[in-house]
Amino acid sequence: CGIDGENRPRLFEEGYCDKILHDSGQLERWKHYLDDNPRRLMLKKTHPDLFRQRHELIIDGRRCVAIGNPFLMDIPDKMAVVVHRAVSADEYDRKERAWMQCGANYGVLVGAFISEREQKVKEAARARGYLIIQLTSDAMTAMYKPGGVDFDTCAEGHMLILSPWPDKVANTGLTRQECLTMNTLAEKIAEGLFEKR
Repeated sequence: CGIDGENRPRLFEEGYCDKILHDSGQLERWKHYLDDNPRRLMLKKTHPDLFRQRHELIIDGRRCVAIGNPFLMDIPDKMAVVVHRAVSADEYDRKERAWMQCGANYGVLVGAFISEREQKVKEAARARGYLIIQLTSDAMTAMYKPGGVDFDTCAEGHMLILSPWPDKVANTGLTRQECLTMNTLAEKIAEGLFEKR
């Protein structure tokens, strides 16, 4: 609505976001993002169910917000990807082989993928087209959509992103407690200890 109740076209669409650029390379990343917007919009329109928030998962007593392919929760073969600092190189290599075998057998890798070694597993799984359930501490507001390659992985149906903080409205720094919570939930999901509603 305009002045005195007059209907006027909006200059910007709802959810418009402007940013002040601070880092080198940020302008180029935003240009790429804007150039890629038509493709992303087409994917969202052709696969709307993959980008609709769902509030139907209860994991370890927590209600979770989910975006992506919800059918990944139904696949019985899941493995939690949790790598603690104390894990030796040999133990990590053994686990990585098991995770890649799980993915190759159409199982699902589940994790928060926070540490460098966990991120390495996620990228290797994504490169091979394996299935991924990722826990995040991001605020999944109504305007939330996965960023970067996670968007494409969701659009392919290969990813489900879960947040165990459904009422969170702003992103704050990741806390140690959030990391521990997400690792615990990854293990519960891998064990099949969750409810779908």
